[in-house]
Amino acid sequence: MSKHQKSDIRQVLNEPAIGQPRPMNQLVDGALLTLDISQVQPYDRNPRKGKNPKYDDIKASIRMCGIDHPVKVTQRPDMQPDQFMISGGGNTRLAILHELYEETGDPRFQS
Repeated sequence: MSKHQKSDIRQVLNEPAIGQPRPMNQLVDGALLTLDISQVQPYDRNPRKGKNPKYDDIKASIRMCGIDHPVKVTQRPDMQPDQFMISGGGNTRLAILHELYEETGDPRFQS
């Protein structure tokens, strides 16, 4: 981690309202966010054309344990400030969260 990144993180951690939402344009790269699934779009240039062959296994795992690995997201310049797009894999997990939330209404699948 560079000295500049440590300084940014230290500044964020020392703010009095830690844990409170920050304006999206003030987020530190690499920050962990909890987003509503409605705020996240699938990656529109996904090379996978068919359903992930492990879809059912992944769905069963998410149903039992939730998301183990955070999904990486990005914002394109033309996106609304509260909208994000999958980056670096995660379209299957996002689709499963949508499906599980629709099936169960369980709020743990909503974000």
